[in-house]
Order: sequence, then C-alpha cells, then structure tokens
Amino acid sequence: MKQGFSTLLSLLLLFALTRAQAALPSSLKIAISDNTYPYMFINQQGQPDGLVVDYWQQIAKQQNLNIEFIAANWPTTLEMLELGKVDIHGALASTPEREQRYQMAKIGVNIYNNIFIQRDMPHFKNIYELKPLTIGVIERSSQVSLLKKLIPNVSLVYYSDTKTMYDAALRGELFAFTALDALPSTYPNFKQLNALFPLHKKMPIAQIDLNFAVYKNPTLYQQIKHATEQVDDGYIQQLEHRWLSLKVKQDSLLLGVPVNNPPFMHITPEGEAKGLIIELWQAWAKEMGVKISFVPDSSASSVRSLEQGRIDAIVAMPVNEFLPETIDKAYHLYNFYSTLYYPKSRGKLEPDSLKNQTIAVFANAPYINELKEKYPQTNFKLYSSLADTLTAVSQQEVFGFIGSSAVMPVRFQQLNELETYTSFDDIRIEGALYSLALAENKALIDKIKQGFSSLSLTQLEAIEQRWLGEPERYFSKFRDKIPLTAIERDWLEAHQPIRLGIVKDWPPLEFVDKAGKATGITVDIINIIAKRLDAKFEVKVFDNFADLKQALRQQQVDLAGGLANRADDKEILLTDSYWSSQWAVINSVASANYTNIAQLNNKKVAVYKDYALTSELQTSIAKANIVQTESIKQGVNLLQQGEVDAVIDTVEASGQFLRDTGYVNLQVQVLEGISHDPTLFGIRADYQPLVTMLNKGIRSLGDEGESQIYKKWFDFQINQGMDASQITRLILQFGGAALLIIIFFVFWNMSLRKEVSLRSQAEEKMRFMATHDDLTQLPNRSLLKERLEQALLQHARHNEMLALLFIDLDGFKDINDKYGHDVGDELLENLVTILQSAVRKSDTVSRFGGDEFVLLLTGLLHRNDAAIVAEKVLQQLENEIVLSVGSITIGASIGIAIYPDDGTQSDKLLKVADNLMYRVKQQEKNQYCFSKMGN
Repeated sequence: MKQGFSTLLSLLLLFALTRAQAALPSSLKIAISDNTYPYMFINQQGQPDGLVVDYWQQIAKQQNLNIEFIAANWPTTLEMLELGKVDIHGALASTPEREQRYQMAKIGVNIYNNIFIQRDMPHFKNIYELKPLTIGVIERSSQVSLLKKLIPNVSLVYYSDTKTMYDAALRGELFAFTALDALPSTYPNFKQLNALFPLHKKMPIAQIDLNFAVYKNPTLYQQIKHATEQVDDGYIQQLEHRWLSLKVKQDSLLLGVPVNNPPFMHITPEGEAKGLIIELWQAWAKEMGVKISFVPDSSASSVRSLEQGRIDAIVAMPVNEFLPETIDKAYHLYNFYSTLYYPKSRGKLEPDSLKNQTIAVFANAPYINELKEKYPQTNFKLYSSLADTLTAVSQQEVFGFIGSSAVMPVRFQQLNELETYTSFDDIRIEGALYSLALAENKALIDKIKQGFSSLSLTQLEAIEQRWLGEPERYFSKFRDKIPLTAIERDWLEAHQPIRLGIVKDWPPLEFVDKAGKATGITVDIINIIAKRLDAKFEVKVFDNFADLKQALRQQQVDLAGGLANRADDKEILLTDSYWSSQWAVINSVASANYTNIAQLNNKKVAVYKDYALTSELQTSIAKANIVQTESIKQGVNLLQQGEVDAVIDTVEASGQFLRDTGYVNLQVQVLEGISHDPTLFGIRADYQPLVTMLNKGIRSLGDEGESQIYKKWFDFQINQGMDASQITRLILQFGGAALLIIIFFVFWNMSLRKEVSLRSQAEEKMRFMATHDDLTQLPNRSLLKERLEQALLQHARHNEMLALLFIDLDGFKDINDKYGHDVGDELLENLVTILQSAVRKSDTVSRFGGDEFVLLLTGLLHRNDAAIVAEKVLQQLENEIVLSVGSITIGASIGIAIYPDDGTQSDKLLKVADNLMYRVKQQEKNQYCFSKMGN
C-alpha cells in the first residue's frame, strides 16, 4: 500500500514539474544586438529584424506568448540581462565566463567567427602570423577570449559597436577585425568596406553555437529550454536559407569559388574572379542565358555555404568520400594532375626514397585511396590547408606533400617559396574536379549538365589554352585518346566487354542492315568512343525499346542507345546527349503544308510511344489527339489509311523511312515551334563510372566528329522518275495501242517528279540545317572549317594570302541582360547585314557561336586588306542600330590571323585569331589587332 502511494506521489510530482516547465510566462522581454546583421539588427523601418528575431517569433507563435525585443549594443544587452531589465538574451556565443555566469542552452543555429584582413596585406599562412597586427574586436564579445586563447599576447583594440569599428577600418586605423560570416550590408559604407576587406581575405577562427541565456532563474531556463526544443529543424533551415543566402540580382545564380587555386580559379587584387574554371562557367552562362555571380571563399566555407543554401553551386572542387550527403556532384568539369613536392635541400630522389616516409595530402584530395594502394610502404597524412602542410614540411613532420602541378608553382611564387621546393615527377596522379550543387536541387543539376555538354570541344580547348601549358591540359587530350584516371582505367578493364543494346529498326540512328549487321549513328559513335577509350563493346539487338529498356534494368545489357530523358526511367542512369534531332512531320502531298507545330491544332497526329515528345505535344497542340504507335511504319500506315492527319518523328528517321520505302504520295517537312530531341545513352544503375567515361567520349567527338557522322548518313541524292528519252522509247516500243496507258504513266511520272522535288527540298533543308546557324542563317563553325580547309589548299597552290577575322561583340551581354534574349537575337540578325556589307561575295561570314563571328577573307594582296575590312566593321558599328526596343550602339573586338604568316593549318589560324581577339578584349576593346609575327 505504501509502495503504491509512493509511486502515485512520484507521478504527481513529475506531472507537476512537467507542467511547471511548460507553463511559460504570458510575456517575455528578449535582449538582442542592434547591429549583428543578419542575425539580429534594427532595420530601416526601425524595427527588430533578422534570423534570431524570426526564431523567437516562431516560438511565441507556438507557445502563444507576447514578446518584446529590446535592442542595444553588445555590452548593454548583457548589462540589461544582469539588471533584470529583460527576461532572456536571444542569442549569444558560449564562453567559459558566460557559462559560469548565466544559464545557457543551444538554439540550433551555427555561425562562424572570422578575422577580416585588409586586401593589401600579405598572405598569412595561419592565425599565428597575425600576432604583429592589432585586431579590432567588440568589447565583451566571445571573440575576445577566443583570440586571447588562440594567439598569446595578441594586441586587441576594443570598440563598443560594429559601426565604430568599421569606421576605424575605413580610416586606415585597423588592418584586421573580427566579424561573422560576411560583412553587414546594412552598414552605410558597406561597398567601400567590402572592397577593402574582401570575403576571400577572411581567416576563419571557430564555429559558434548560438545560445539563449537566462540570469539566475532556473525555472525560466527550463521553461525556455523546453520551448526551444519544440522548434523543428526544417524551420531553422528555412531561416538560414532566407537570411544567410547572399543577396544578388533576381534570376542570378550564386557560385562559390574556392580561392587560391590559380590558374584554375583565383581572385585578383581588385576582387575579380579569374581562371580557367571561371571562364568555363562564363561560357556556360552565355550558352544557357543565365546571369551568374561569383562568391570567393575557402573550400571549407564554400561547402558550408552551399549546405546552408547561401550559394547555389560551387564552380569546381575535388571530392572524396567525405563530401556531405546533402551535396551532389553536378558535373565532371575538369581533370587536374598532381605530383610530389619536397624541399630542395633533400637532394635528388630515387624511386625507393619514399619507403617508410610520411607524405602530406590535402584532406579533400580525390586520390587518397589510390595513393595508399600504389605506395603501400608510404604513410599518408591529411592536412586541411596549404599553410598547415607547409608548416608540417618545414618542421619535418612530413617528407613532402602531394599538390597540383598547375597550382603549386604559382602558389610558391606568391609565398616566396619558389626556390625552396622542387617536384618529383615520377609521381604523377590524376584527379577530377566536379561542379557541386545541393542533391535536392535536381533542376539545377540538370541545367548544369545541359549547359556544359552543349559547349563544343573547340570552345573548351580555346579556353584551356589561355590558362595552361601543354603538359597540364585536359581537353586537348580528347582528340586522340580520352584521358581516364587510374580508378577509371581499372574499372573499365574489369568490366569489359561492355554490352550495348540497340533496336533493330530505327534508321538511321540504329538498325540492322540487309547483311544482318548492326549499324547506324549510335553504333558509329560507340565505335569512335571505344577506340579512344581502348575498350571493347559488344552490340545486342532488340525488337523494340520496351524490350531494350527491360534488358537494361535486368542488367542483360550495360548500356542502351537512343534513349530520351523520361521521368519514368529513374532506375536508369543517363549520359549527356550524343545526338540532337529536330522534329519533322510526314503527311500527304495533297494536304496542307505543316511547317509549325501550331498548324497541327485540332489534328490527329501519330507519334512513336517511347518518345518523351508525347507529353509535350499535349500542351503544344490545341485539342491534341495523339495516337501512340509502335513504330514509324505503323504511323505511316495509319496515315495512308486516313486514320491520322500526320506522323511526327525525327528528321533523320522520317527522311530515312521515306527514302527506303519510296512512298510517292507523302512528304517530309521540318517542324518548327517545338524543342529539339536530345538522344542519350542509358546506363544500368550500378555502372555510374561508365556514365562519366561515356560523357568524356561524347565530348571528344567535337564539331568535326559530329559533322563527319552527319555527312555519312545524310549526304544523299534522290534520283527517281523517268526522263523524256525513256518515255519516248516506251512509246516507240509499245505503239499507239498503249498510248492511253503511256499518257497515264506520263502524268503519274509528273506527279512522281513533283514528289521527288518536294522531298529533295526537305532533304536540302536538312543539309542546310546541319551546316548553318538557325538564327542568322550564316554558315556555322563546321561549314567555316570546311571552307577554310579548301581555301588553304587553293592558296597554298597559288601562293596567295588569306585572313581570318575573329569578332566578339563588346557589351552584348549587357544588352541581353537589360532587354532579354529576344532583343539579343534581333541585334545578331541586324549584325549579319553589317558584316556581309563589309566583305565581298567571295568571302565567308560565319557565326562561330554566341556573339562570336568569323570572317574568312580570301585572295588578299596585302595584310592591310584585312585591316580595311576590320575598320569598316568597327566604323559601321559606331552607327546606332535600330531595334524594337529603341536604338542601341555596340562595339567589337577583332583578332586577325593571316595565312601563311600566323600558320598553315586551320586550327592554328583559328586559335591565333581567337587569342588576338581576347587580347583586344582584355585591353582597349572596340579595336582590332594582328599578331607580332606578321608585323
């Protein structure tokens, strides 16, 4: 009985305690800092604002509380807490002194303490080297005790608030001060302060867990602690995304740039992002029509910012198994090469010199496991920064370190260590650089892949050549042999032969010819890739795509050709596009001409069932009646029977089918107003490494490879019908008795000729599309290259001179950003007239890509002839161009390469002209220039 009463009493006491903990006061006064942006501050309307304010307002809403924020500078907020003028402090860092004085608990928000260093100060390897500096701090802030602990005898100058400290920094009284992740944009002179103390010069001190604090009130502490535990982690993430994301223009993508990695990516003294990776992203932005802003920071801080949603992506980083699960590899952008660096004082090394030695490796290096496997008798130790690594080498804790052979010579020069270290080139290891994004942001990941896979190999090589010498280049190796890492090579060796599945009847993409051999565009591309990968592929043939994809899911084949990006294929991995097709419509010669998707409104249209186009047509065609078919043949049969009005298929498949079948009453027309169809390889779900390698292979094709394949499959002539002599012979042979039949045959032949003419026109249009730019109708890069090759042969025979003028518009991006891409396209169309009026009819005006044009001038008597054309272009561009939005002016940078002075090969001449254009772009703009070689 007593035991039962005791148990009951314990339960009642527990219940009473729980009630006491939950029963918060009806109102609370909360102390916050008035100038700790973006966590807590007073906004322009004079109201408390920030992440911490939103946090406590959420608790007030959950607990049905009335709260009042009392804002003051840091020292005053603590005084108010101790004097009882407020109930709690809303957010502050924990220090040993504060933990003894107050009752504190974490609220689930992390921030970082940093020291911001003036931009003109030398590079400091670590925090200990800051000791000679006087560092500005806020009195009674957590940074005071932290700095005293980290830097013994540190010199500190105290300020009552951040504004006073920032003012002192702008006056030149401070060269370093403490702050949180970023400088507050609410500071009146933020732009000047941010320029003088840029983000990339900050030095992290420590992570801070924000706490609330109560002074000598255990009951209230328990009640508040209980309330904070009810706040959902998802809500805190929303707050961090809202307040910690950097503010930029609308529709602008924020890209984190890990600094101090020249020539890949670095920050100039003026704070501008430069480097090979930066230029690749700028080309991506131009291709996709996206605004981008670069956010320079350390690698670790960039990853943290991405996790918190402060940036959208990281331009490029090496990754390994330590990458957070919330971050995904968006695109394999580049490969870099690393070697061993060690002090010259150690003398010359031999291959066995590294046995039982300890070598430093950067913690985010992608090849750590490969090193351990390759050098089992060597110890490897991880370091998070170059500063720590160099300190370890100088203190002989490690023998040397593995570093990028492109980056380290530049970094040694910056650190005045160029004469201290040398390299051991017997060790050369390859690593990958990936663009990173949040794993949940699938749309952005797809956009990143789409943009980079759209850049031609020629574009990529041109960018690479501006930043790296031959041994370190990556893209230039694709022409002959696709570069693979050691891990990729081992994987490929272990998984050969690779089984490719295709369908048997989808010409010209993939089919079985009359001899029973698998052939088509897909097979040709795989054969090129197989040769460059030094890999073996086996082809397996399937009746239809349904069977092919089922075999891929069941791992009966390793990859499948001819797939589209469909939402229902989640268990299949997809490569970049290896072929892009425009859509065409097949219909009766006697019916209307369909050249635009809108003309098919209210029509019955047959489409192959496996095309992703089917769903798009439902929205593109008003009152769409889509009939899904098993094949193009079934669709055409329905058309012949009058059950559908038209059949939609790719230009390639439609043209090939009518050529093979010889239907004389049908026509093929290119269909506008609908997106092109990218064709991809599908890969079995457990073969992720194969995706990366095939993407490299697809990139290696380049414009020239694609052009050769196109010519093979689409360079055709149609010869149908009968000529006059054949008909005359028939009449003489059969006589007048068969005259009526012959007359009928003549009319049939005339109809056939009409059909042949229509089909030839469609085929001619397809050939034109392959060699001309869609927007301007000018020759594209492929046709320019072809004409240039022919001109070089002719000019070599006759000892003549020709010139290439590489033109890039100055200010085109600003017009695009201001008025939109439609106006940009309108400007490019107007530019065609200007360029064509500046040259002869025998010359070639081509669109090289984006806002770049190339003029091919043949049969020149003197290099000055090219200068006259350049001056004519620049002079005409001085006049206003009238567009739909008004009149604008634009300039151009022109690089001029001369044959034979600057080279005798087409690639060499294009490269010289491009580099000269870039030189003008970097200097004066709106000018032209020749190479010194020709002067």
